Amino acid sequence: MAPRASSAAQTPRARRSHRAASPSPGDKDRRGAAREGGGPGTVYLGRQPILDAALQVAGYELLHRAGMVAAAAITDGDKASQEVAARTLLDFGLDRLVGGHPAYLNSTLNFITSGSYRLLPAAQVVLEVLEDTEVTDELRASLRQALAEGYRFALDDYAGPCPQDELAPLAAVVKVDLRAVAPGDLTRLTERLRTLTPGAALLAEKVETAEELERCRALGFELYQGFYFSRPTTLTQREVPISALSMLELTASLQRPDLRLREMESIIDREPVLAYRLLRLVNAGSVSLPKRVTSIHQALVLLGIENVRRLATLLSLSALGAGAEHLVEESAIRARMCQKLASEEDPSLAEAAFTTGLLSMLDVLIGVPLEELIARMPLTPAIQAAIVEGSGPLGRILDRVVSYGGGDLEQMAADGADLPAALDAFHSAVDWLADLRPGLHPV
Repeated sequence: MAPRASSAAQTPRARRSHRAASPSPGDKDRRGAAREGGGPGTVYLGRQPILDAALQVAGYELLHRAGMVAAAAITDGDKASQEVAARTLLDFGLDRLVGGHPAYLNSTLNFITSGSYRLLPAAQVVLEVLEDTEVTDELRASLRQALAEGYRFALDDYAGPCPQDELAPLAAVVKVDLRAVAPGDLTRLTERLRTLTPGAALLAEKVETAEELERCRALGFELYQGFYFSRPTTLTQREVPISALSMLELTASLQRPDLRLREMESIIDREPVLAYRLLRLVNAGSVSLPKRVTSIHQALVLLGIENVRRLATLLSLSALGAGAEHLVEESAIRARMCQKLASEEDPSLAEAAFTTGLLSMLDVLIGVPLEELIARMPLTPAIQAAIVEGSGPLGRILDRVVSYGGGDLEQMAADGADLPAALDAFHSAVDWLADLRPGLHPV
């Protein structure tokens, strides 16, 4: 990371985007996939709005998709239900998908009876009981339990008398399939449902014409869905692997400014591999301690919460960047350089500067856009602005460190940076990393 002369000045945004001076092909692949939203590691989800009588959005149905296709080809309903729930929570985020509206999910017998629906918050979910679901004692009991827990369910693709009729009195919504009901039978069917389940909202699904909409309005349907309003949209998202996601959540938890000693101990102890590696790192001679440390609590008492936070975050990034150790080490050098430069300019910024530098390469480590990752973390506004926008005192420190790493001496001069101070910070960071390295990467 020694400086090289550069003749091309860059904007702060461009300099921050140039994460590694000599990225490996794997790094390029990960960044390209994050930008394009396709290829290996991309996940898909279909979404179709549900409208109220005023034709305002009243919810969304979330649909399984295996790619950029208009419709799903489902061979395993249980797996499809599980994948929609997992992608909703882990990859897209429920609030991002539906805002404050309810999400309607196709729910198989096993998805309901196994309790998998509990992955999703009761207040925002409507479980759709599919038209071919066998009504069993276990399903009846599971639905009553779900209702007691605050969940709602809908009968899907309803077209007339069927075994699901006995569930109708418990349903919050009945979705009437206009493609499966003859026009002459719709009035009689509506009257029957009003008697069978007077508390349920009737949803006309597969509405394809203005005439069908007006007819259903005249019959008092409360909700509407279909191609007449909008075809399902296929959404894409770069997938964060489960192991990486778990570590990212842990890393995010460690950044909470109000985190207390006991809470940090609990967070680290929940990840045994991280706890083991942290103790190994602390006892490797890289930190001066009067005696051997045998527990996370002891490490927190002897080192202090900020030192343990820095080491644990660094180890978390090491796990996130498995196979890209050079990027983890560059993140560590950035962090230490930012901390040292900040301590000389404004000591009150030193800890925040370390975090800023350490997390500034998350997008390269994981292959997910930086803005999305930082939004998941409970960082202070100053750190978020520094990493994403390059603004504020922390952003200026980070830009100088990135410019130094890219050999952009002209830009450093234009920024008024102290080159000797940056060089001293770099050598100090390299020495610090050399002490850490034996315990940093798993063996």
